Amino acid sequence: MSYDARETVFEHAGRRIRIETNAQFDALVAAFEEAVPALSDDETLAELYGGDWSRFVRGLQWEAPSGFVRALTSHPSDIMRHAGSTDRSVVWMIAHHAIAARLFRHDPGAMLYSPVRIEARSCAPIFAMMRLTWVFAVWAEM
Repeated sequence: MSYDARETVFEHAGRRIRIETNAQFDALVAAFEEAVPALSDDETLAELYGGDWSRFVRGLQWEAPSGFVRALTSHPSDIMRHAGSTDRSVVWMIAHHAIAARLFRHDPGAMLYSPVRIEARSCAPIFAMMRLTWVFAVWAEM
């Protein structure tokens, strides 16, 4: 079976933001995880059953005053230490459901970049993320 397809390429440049700090790695991770609470997709769906979207988003403000929640937490250093690395790393995917809903209404493809990916590493320690305004500008070109 075959399908007709059309390819469109959008060029964009990226900006990665690195913040070096004198904070201890474990303290940095703990502070971030306290400020951005975890909320899995399953928990989100459980909250939404029987409720409405506006109530759900307002309710998040109690748990996450910034509106951001952690959708995923990964510890790649747990695996990479077997490859000889001594640096520690935590990667988070954080989402702001109200903003994501607007992006999704505009173009579901925006979900490639939402949630936002953030990384902390122990070597400096460094806190890094991509600046996404340039990414979402691509959708304005479509």
